[in-house]
Amino acid sequence: FTDGNFQYFKNTVDVVSNLVYGGLVVRLRFDF
Repeated sequence: FTDGNFQYFKNTVDVVSNLVYGGLVVRLRFDF
């Protein structure tokens, strides 16, 4: 990775993990 590619990859991972975490929180909120 160059620094630019690594930063882009890291940002993508952060966005995906936020979406997954947000989905889990919403699912739990509706289940209980």
